[in-house]
Amino acid sequence: MKRLFFSLFLALLLLPGGFCGAAAEELLLAVSTAPLKIGDIYKADKMRDPFAPLVGAGEGAAGTGAVGISAAPTPTPEAAAEGFNIHNLILKGILQGSGGKYALFLDPNLGVSYMLKSSKLYDWKSNPVKGILGKIEGKTVLLMTPDKDIQWFKLGPDTKEDAS
Repeated sequence: MKRLFFSLFLALLLLPGGFCGAAAEELLLAVSTAPLKIGDIYKADKMRDPFAPLVGAGEGAAGTGAVGISAAPTPTPEAAAEGFNIHNLILKGILQGSGGKYALFLDPNLGVSYMLKSSKLYDWKSNPVKGILGKIEGKTVLLMTPDKDIQWFKLGPDTKEDAS
């Protein structure tokens, strides 16, 4: 009799919409489920830490094996403007976005990147570089200084074409 009463009572508790059904289900679920650990959810314990620096001084940064590599110091806007020359730039890519085409440049001497968009050249802090105008035509980019000095860049094996 006790068994029958207990099983009937347990069935009433666990019936959906029955007597304390939701609370009993939650209690049963909480008791039967072990808490998850981060390793159970995120299986990237063997991957590189995304917040570790890629380059650093000494014996390597965060186990990357980079020995003696140090990051280039970020120049001030005045130093970058003083040492800026369109002939030092390297065309790294051309992108098509909702706002039109964008050309990405790198100045290896200064360690600074630039972007050409809407015929204006912008530095790494999104400030326009004074007097530099440009145009993107297919895989070719033209930059021009206020002195009418022109530099053509072609995306591909030959990255520069000088048209002085």
